Amino acid sequence: VLDPTPVAERRDWHGDVLALYRAREAEAEAEWDRIRAARRPDAPPTLPLDAYAGRYRSPAWGAVELRRAGAALELRTGARRYGLAPWHGDVFLLTHHDWNRGDFVHFTITPDARVGALRIFDSAFERVEE
Repeated sequence: VLDPTPVAERRDWHGDVLALYRAREAEAEAEWDRIRAARRPDAPPTLPLDAYAGRYRSPAWGAVELRRAGAALELRTGARRYGLAPWHGDVFLLTHHDWNRGDFVHFTITPDARVGALRIFDSAFERVEE
């Protein structure tokens, strides 16, 4: 059925949706600005970066590997590589060149001062001893 309303009087749905997405993007950027401002660079990782490197496994995601990459780490999945930079203690910022923001990786340190697991993508990955 054709809309009998004259074109000049019709609602600009495309413009409305574009404005909605731009507002959401601005809110997300403001949230990341708040998160960045709260960062505590004086809270370094508990362990040396090399201690975080290794293989981790999740029943849902399979295996991932962490490697040292200069002053940061690189997380490798079967399909992608992500940068991991120390953020605050045992929380690292995960980034990808396709993203303008990132996500956080939380490491669990065992009582004997080893990395036992990491949490990312809403999943836990247990360390695989080699």
